[in-house]
Amino acid sequence: GNIEAATEAITDYVDQSWYFVTMQVDSTALAEYYNDGYYSGGYYYGGLDPVTLTFASDEPVYPMKISAFSAADETRVHVYVKSDHRMTFPGADTYYANRFSSGELADLLHLPTLLEAFRPGDYLTKLRRGYSPDEMSSDVTLTQASNDNEFRLIQYSGWPVTTVLLMGPPLVWGVWRSIRRKS
Repeated sequence: GNIEAATEAITDYVDQSWYFVTMQVDSTALAEYYNDGYYSGGYYYGGLDPVTLTFASDEPVYPMKISAFSAADETRVHVYVKSDHRMTFPGADTYYANRFSSGELADLLHLPTLLEAFRPGDYLTKLRRGYSPDEMSSDVTLTQASNDNEFRLIQYSGWPVTTVLLMGPPLVWGVWRSIRRKS
């Protein structure tokens, strides 16, 4: 079952001359970062430097087939793409899309790793999509989006408008009745 399917996927990658890279995180070496609760549910936050793998490809691709064998019932895939244009893939939601100006890059002086990776005119797109293991049967090929419009997802916190609209009138009526009874 699963071993045969995984072997088939690995063989397919090897036949395409793909490489496999593994690494192991030494949790004892990161102890200073995680004494204050940054370690949660088997994941490390904040202390790991980004890992960059560079390879030549005719088209940008995310190796999805291999991910199916260790995937949860719902796996969220986050892809950050540096390109000359805004990028996308089927079913992806765009969370960020921006062509960097030299002024924006100058604001990144406190993030030297990111600053080294970008030049003025580079486009960064953040994409996300949820997959079930059954949907992970082929790799995801990224393509140029239909436009280069910049986009930033803005999330508001606080009371949602629908809550205020639904709860507001009964609350006002209750306060009014309470005041009326007292007088």
